[in-house]
Amino acid sequence: MIFTSISPNAESDDVRRAAGLLFKPWTWRHGEAVSELERAFAGKLAVPDAVAFQSGRNALYAILKAFGVHEGDEVLIQAYTCVAVPEPVMWVGALPIYVDVGDDLCMDPTDLRKKITSRSKALVIQHTFGVPARMGEIIAFAHEYGLIVIEDCAHSLGTTFECKPVGTMGDAAFFSFGRDKSLSCVFGGIAVARDPQRAAQVRSIRDSFSDLPSGTIFKYLLHPIVTSFAKKTYRFLSLGKAIMAAALRVGLIPRAVESAELSGGRPSFFATKMPNAIAILALHQLGKTERYAAARKNAAKLYAKGLPDIKHQKLSDGAAPLRYVLFVERAPELIKAARRAGIELGDWYDRAIAPAKTRLAAVGYAEGSCTAAERYARMSVDLPTHALLTDSDIQTIISFIRTALAL
Repeated sequence: MIFTSISPNAESDDVRRAAGLLFKPWTWRHGEAVSELERAFAGKLAVPDAVAFQSGRNALYAILKAFGVHEGDEVLIQAYTCVAVPEPVMWVGALPIYVDVGDDLCMDPTDLRKKITSRSKALVIQHTFGVPARMGEIIAFAHEYGLIVIEDCAHSLGTTFECKPVGTMGDAAFFSFGRDKSLSCVFGGIAVARDPQRAAQVRSIRDSFSDLPSGTIFKYLLHPIVTSFAKKTYRFLSLGKAIMAAALRVGLIPRAVESAELSGGRPSFFATKMPNAIAILALHQLGKTERYAAARKNAAKLYAKGLPDIKHQKLSDGAAPLRYVLFVERAPELIKAARRAGIELGDWYDRAIAPAKTRLAAVGYAEGSCTAAERYARMSVDLPTHALLTDSDIQTIISFIRTALAL
């Protein structure tokens, strides 16, 4: 089975590390790994400081708080995104304002200008699937209107824009280390800020957060072990699929999005710190990011060569695509057919604000307000780009798609 999601970065050494930590509970909460990760990450981006959190959404929440975003303010974010982005905006009492996207699946500068009002306080620029947004135009608008610029780099560690790492061009940025991201340790995130004083404020806010319960950390460490076994047995009488479903149903491993979040509510891990054990996993993967980025760029080149006649997310120089996104009619049918052929393709994002059960009105999104995002969501099929793929796997995917679409 070829996978797009289900912890695609988890190599055997990552799984062994998680398994070893399971038997060292005294290392789970506290230790030196968080500080080491912060120093290493700041060095990699050449920024003054980096502050670790339990998740990217907790990092964004702290950034918004540090920059004084509060009730009555508007924060511009793009549609074609996850509910994890508008959530922190709502947690500080501000209102998310959704901006449409272009064929790069990043914020459309033309629609952005239309959505700016006197109440606009901040702008969150998402580098969707590791494709850099049109930073020159967007930052120019932000400066014209005095907006705080926050880069959403959840998908894009390893991506550059005009030879600069994403996350270094705005006033602040946040990264996510979720299970399917460019760097993966089940949960985790980092915030950076260009101004050292703002970075210190972010750190002060983080220091006021709570530690995660030991039971939650146990589930995080168990996740790569369970998913690794499930992937190996996925097609054996559907055993792996059943294992994943049962583990999620009984709460043995954590869900990526909790039910409260589907209405913009606060999850159980709201305002929590990154635990030491998860920082150990993140540090280990941080050393692989150059290899991961190279693999993603290689996969994108092979897909572009093998599928030149299918419309896809517009790429640009510096992109290290987290997924290679095709736009096809009847996308759900293609995804189902691929699964029967032993290929698990992705459907990030299958609606303007994902996941599918998100209550759009509850997170301030009006259907029809971002028509391009809604259209692309209906047509999106994600191809894997992770480092565990072989060139042979990629050619198998290309051959399947060409046959399925009768190209």
